[in-house]
Amino acid sequence: MQPKVSVYFDFNSPYAILSAVRIYQIYNKDIGAIKQQETEYPLSTTDITSCFIKSEVTRNPIRSKYTWSDSARTLKRLGIEKKFEEPNPSWWPQGVSLVNKVAYILMCRDTFHNAAKEVISNYNQADFDPSWRDTITEAGSSLESAIASEYVFRVYEQFMLEHKKLRDDGVLSGIVEKILAKYPEASRRLGRTSTVLELAKKSKSAKSVAQGFTEEAIGRGVFGVPTFSTEQGEIFWGNDHLVDAAIIASENHVAKAKL
Repeated sequence: MQPKVSVYFDFNSPYAILSAVRIYQIYNKDIGAIKQQETEYPLSTTDITSCFIKSEVTRNPIRSKYTWSDSARTLKRLGIEKKFEEPNPSWWPQGVSLVNKVAYILMCRDTFHNAAKEVISNYNQADFDPSWRDTITEAGSSLESAIASEYVFRVYEQFMLEHKKLRDDGVLSGIVEKILAKYPEASRRLGRTSTVLELAKKSKSAKSVAQGFTEEAIGRGVFGVPTFSTEQGEIFWGNDHLVDAAIIASENHVAKAKL
């Protein structure tokens, strides 16, 4: 079992996109060289679990201007050259409830299974064999992590960089379709894009999972995003603390194994 770090996101947060890019780089190779701090416990050996929450948007003109400009210059260092502009009401903020539920359908076998039982008539689990999730990719991560992290990155890309409206079915389905096209077996076992979206829209269990993580974040004392939390409850706020959280989680994991 790997050390685990939970990451609390809000898709409306410009700072959270930085963590989304970094996590995507960890689990996928095709974005270019991974730029990460060398540590005794590399990030690739840490189970980074994304949790998507609803949070209040703090409106402060000076803070807002800095947040967006700071995110823009950091994205360039991460290899993202697309222009990152300050928002306007035509595209920001947006409702992300469905976006969050799709994420959980993709990244959690239990959520998919429970949603499928609820929505698909004559559901046969054998037809949706989840073993593809454990397939190890060339990047050394599980296929589940590769797909989930790319989904988060692509949502941010369409939202924050392309200014697309995520509520448009074509936008969200296009994101999922493009990712699953690279992984035919995963796509087949998920029932393809149409099934993923149907489960996210109709399943009460998927909605419950999404709400549960917001409640969990509040219970853990999360006050901003992105926030990283270890299994022991240590909280790290801010994009620059991903490595710190991974180190502490790994140290705790090693110490626990020695008991």
